[in-house]
Amino acid sequence: MKIFVINLEKDTHKKEIFIKNFSKFNLEYEFIKGVHGKELNKDELNKKVYDYKNCFMTDGEIGCALSHLKIYEKMQDEDISHALILEDDAIFSDEFLEYFNKFDEFLKDKKEFDMVCFMHQNDEYFKNLTIKIDDFKIYKIAKGVGCYGYVITKNSAKKLLKINTPLILEADCWVQFIKMCDLQVYCLDKNIIKTSDFNGLNSSIGDERHKMGKQKSRARKSRLRKMGGGRYMIGSLKYRFYYKIYSKFLVSGDKHK
Repeated sequence: MKIFVINLEKDTHKKEIFIKNFSKFNLEYEFIKGVHGKELNKDELNKKVYDYKNCFMTDGEIGCALSHLKIYEKMQDEDISHALILEDDAIFSDEFLEYFNKFDEFLKDKKEFDMVCFMHQNDEYFKNLTIKIDDFKIYKIAKGVGCYGYVITKNSAKKLLKINTPLILEADCWVQFIKMCDLQVYCLDKNIIKTSDFNGLNSSIGDERHKMGKQKSRARKSRLRKMGGGRYMIGSLKYRFYYKIYSKFLVSGDKHK
């Protein structure tokens, strides 16, 4: 399985720490030059972001999302069936290699499979909606954000490229992606990968997100209605139905423990 690590060119210290921490696994990986949102000019932003002036996305969120989209496009161009995508502040448990190999074995013959799976717990997931991989299960998510360590198939990457180009959502708006294109998103019930930044984004992005608050939420819904039309409305109804029907199976996860 290919491993891609997103790293901003300026963050040389993060890169050095990642190399040091990851070397024990003896796995090949490729650094992907992250998009630094603050370095994009207005023409680039207007081209890459849908209705940029009203998007209520921070420069950091835009750069982060474009960095992940860069990998999704690479997967299509190079016919990469599945990959592990990491951000450079990822932290790994001692079980990482075991889980990595089992995911790889499970996916190697599933060329048309649709799956995103976090290598950690998520905020909420359904205990009854599972896929068995070797001796463990993965669980369909109900809520959650973060994109610092996940496995994704080529088909899922293609879906995300299609609905998020030009950019309408941040990289980790997983529930919205589920509603927009029936993306199949799962998580583990333990944390194989964590992040040294507990927001799953750098702290400055987290602060900017908090300040925008309700404006961001309203702007996001407006963009989704315009871009997704009936598809988004149907997806929202389907999501609410599943959430209500299976609410008794909901489990709250903790990405930090």
